[in-house]
Amino acid sequence: MSATLPELGPNERRLLFTGARVELEPRHRAALRELVREPLDWDALVSFAHLHSVASLIHRHLKDLGDPNPVPAEARGRLLALVHSTAYRNRIFSRESAALAGRFQAAGVRVLIPKGMNVVELIYGDLALRPLIDLLFLLPHEGFEAAEEALSRRGYREVQIRSPHAAYQWACPKRYYFKEDDLPILVLIKAAMIDLPPRRHRFSPDRLWPYARPAVLGGREVLTLAPIDQVLYLCLQADNHGHFNRAALGEIDPADLMLAEWSNNRLVRFTDINETIRRHREELDWDHLVARARSCAVEDAARASLVLTEHVLGAGVPPEALEALSPGPRPRLRRALLGAVAQPGARRSPRGAVTAGWEGLGQRRQKELFRLFGFVEVAFPGVQAFRSEHETWSAPKLLGLSALQAANTISRSVAMFLKAWVQQRGASSRIPWPSSRVGV
Repeated sequence: MSATLPELGPNERRLLFTGARVELEPRHRAALRELVREPLDWDALVSFAHLHSVASLIHRHLKDLGDPNPVPAEARGRLLALVHSTAYRNRIFSRESAALAGRFQAAGVRVLIPKGMNVVELIYGDLALRPLIDLLFLLPHEGFEAAEEALSRRGYREVQIRSPHAAYQWACPKRYYFKEDDLPILVLIKAAMIDLPPRRHRFSPDRLWPYARPAVLGGREVLTLAPIDQVLYLCLQADNHGHFNRAALGEIDPADLMLAEWSNNRLVRFTDINETIRRHREELDWDHLVARARSCAVEDAARASLVLTEHVLGAGVPPEALEALSPGPRPRLRRALLGAVAQPGARRSPRGAVTAGWEGLGQRRQKELFRLFGFVEVAFPGVQAFRSEHETWSAPKLLGLSALQAANTISRSVAMFLKAWVQQRGASSRIPWPSSRVGV
């Protein structure tokens, strides 16, 4: 635990997990009433609620306890301030999202919002309940130029991406734009769904656009993901950000994994999954979801995120659906590092030295290391990864396909890195990455 983040006790954990949902069932409400009458470290609880972006949800349920309210006034005040901050930012984000969607559409560019405003407005139903840090739009790759012109006319400038990150752009073409008006706004336009994945996948836009649904966000009609694709996408997002989730599943207690600093998890990502399942419970076909996950080769990541969501929030995922989703092979590099990071020994032991070195990297370098892990896993997936797709192929053929995958991944990444490096040396119109960007 870092020096700035206090320890979270068992009762505080229970309250955090109980309140990290939009609506409370009677059993949750009863548990919350019991918990607030226990001795609690409210400073730790509010700090974790803020870090995991569930402070507004916690405040909502604590406020509904009625009088006399056992929550200390200072804790209520801190939570209320976070609610007001979230509501203010999201009102601006909602207006800006609608304005940009209108400009993209006027330029003849199709617009799909896969997360962010659609989750806040359609799933949470209240701009004050779920904080956002940026705006995300999925566009056809050929629409980037028209979108860039529309963004420029609205005062945005492109953010300069560091060369190491640009090396992965072939896997998920995207661009960042930034402006500082009433508050700093970061806009991300993407032509693919998932950043450099921990494995090869087929969760591609051409499979998603045909099933996209119209929705009204901020008064503007846009496209959003179909419920099954929305659940899978949120599962992939949680897996992509959670450094050790698939490696730790079954090895680490889900609550410990969720709240550990080294895991890079945020509870709100799993609340998003839980609330999306709740919102679309009547129309979610779990057999179809399993089949879709298999056809897109993302069933292991989907399973890990759904298992974690079920453990900490009780999402109501059918057990047979979890059993039908294959866990897949555990990521080798992440599993090797997990033992040292999650279960540190004495500082003088080799394991303790690894842990100390990991903590010393800092959050940004840890994320860069896992991007490298993802690159290695994509470049060298192993022969077994191709066997399910080419069951009749001989071992030499599969080995050759694996070598071709490695050569293709490395060559494309090197080419993108060099291109970005040359552009950065000569580009004066782009701005550096906003140093204040934080969040989930």
